[in-house]
Amino acid sequence: MTAITGTAPYIWLVFFVPGAIILFVRSQLTTGRLPPPSERLLSYLIVSAIYLALTLPFVDYQPELGLSNLSSLSWIIWLFVIPAVVGIILAVLWGRIHDFLVKIGLRLVHPVPNAWEWKFSNVDNQWVLVTLIDGSEVAGYLGSKSFISSDPSERDIYIH
Repeated sequence: MTAITGTAPYIWLVFFVPGAIILFVRSQLTTGRLPPPSERLLSYLIVSAIYLALTLPFVDYQPELGLSNLSSLSWIIWLFVIPAVVGIILAVLWGRIHDFLVKIGLRLVHPVPNAWEWKFSNVDNQWVLVTLIDGSEVAGYLGSKSFISSDPSERDIYIH
C-alpha cells in the first residue's frame, strides 16, 4: 500500500496538470467556452492523456525505474513548460482547427459563447448607438480606446 500512496502525487501530476495548464493557457488567449467546474477534471484528464500519448515516447523513460528517474528540470519542462507552449499553439491555431473540423462535417459547439462576444470581438472603429435595458440610448465612437466587457455577469461598455 505504501508504493501506491507514494506514487499518488506523480499520478495527479502526470494525469491532470498538463491538461489543466494547456486548457488554462488556451483560455487566457482565446474567446471561448470553458467547461463547467464539474466537467473540468474530466477535460484535464482527457487533454493530459492525449498530451502523454504524444510526448511520452520522447521522454527518457525506463519502465523498471518509473518516471522517478527524470531530473527535476525535466519534470518541470515536461509537466509545466511544454504544456504552456502547447496551450499557446492551440490558441493561435484554434480557428483553423475549428474550421477544419467543421469542413470535414463535424458539428461543433461554437467557440464564442454568446452573440455579444461574437459581435464585439472583431469590431472596427465605428460609430455606435447602444440601447440600454431601461430603453435609453447612448451614442459614441467605438474605437481603440473603448472597452466592452466579455464577463457574462458584467456587461460593461466604455465608449471613447
